[in-house]
Amino acid sequence: MVKLATALGVFLSTTSLYAFSVPDHKLITQLAIQELKECQLLPAGINSSGATDTILKADLDEDNYLKNGFKKLFVYSHFYNPFRPLKKELLRAHHADSGVSEYTQNIINSFSSVQRQQLAQDNQKSIGQIIHLIQDASSAPHVLWINHGMEDGFENKVHVSEFELQQLKPNCSEISLAGLNSPLEIMKAAGLATMKELDLTSVEYTEIMADGSEPRANLAPWSQTFFSNNGVNTQQVLNFLRHYNYLNPDLNTPTRDDQNQEGWNTKSLGQGEYGFLSSDIKNVLIRGDNFGNTQTITVGNKKYHVDLNQYVGLKKTLMRQAILSTQRAILWLNTL
Repeated sequence: MVKLATALGVFLSTTSLYAFSVPDHKLITQLAIQELKECQLLPAGINSSGATDTILKADLDEDNYLKNGFKKLFVYSHFYNPFRPLKKELLRAHHADSGVSEYTQNIINSFSSVQRQQLAQDNQKSIGQIIHLIQDASSAPHVLWINHGMEDGFENKVHVSEFELQQLKPNCSEISLAGLNSPLEIMKAAGLATMKELDLTSVEYTEIMADGSEPRANLAPWSQTFFSNNGVNTQQVLNFLRHYNYLNPDLNTPTRDDQNQEGWNTKSLGQGEYGFLSSDIKNVLIRGDNFGNTQTITVGNKKYHVDLNQYVGLKKTLMRQAILSTQRAILWLNTL
């Protein structure tokens, strides 16, 4: 019995726990609701402290293994990619998109004109659960399906403050559904925005020369340095992402691969891995990666350095996008 408990503890500690850390999720949701209130956009049905508290609690409970461990381990994960369905796992046949579909249907089935003014508590819980999974679509390791433990750098090694996020606050006119018709569409739009940042935004890193000469500066996308999933990074995808605008999202993603084969988007995507700057061991579960490491990063016989502001810049952008995604999920309630 002791051995079983120990094994279960190791399994829980090494399985993917969060997309953003729990404090990140809390800050994203609180700022999203606060800004909706300031812009007078918060739906009447949740414009009370009790309702918003229920939503926030449901959001955070999605990462609570004491309450939702079975569901997360054996029903569906929190991974999601906007271009390809994810392969079925040994224990889980479903991923985050299935969770969003389930929670959305719960709301639609029980929503009525009477509840429009006071969203039923079960529906407050469901929208909180939807929000959590949509926020996860703005997480680098989750959109590329990189299995990770509690030491994942994106989640736990880089802090973005409320002040930094408020500096990027949009105008009220930019907070809208932008033509998105469902939580699944909102999640896809968020995942595409994350992919754009990972594939088309570069990180600057320096190679520390062994002979003591001036360090060599390098630039490469995040998806080629700290995160990777080669199964989704086709030229067709990159061409699409170059023109993608999260404020006016186009969900008409490519259906052909680089060999012009139709149906690429319906083929299941396998797991990704940490990039070369993390000295990756494929699908490792027992440690984090080098994202957030401002000390010397050693890869083989070479040494590299990355400034903290590089990490903060990416995470700040993705958290800001997660705030808008959260606001869109809440605004969707007005369409029912």
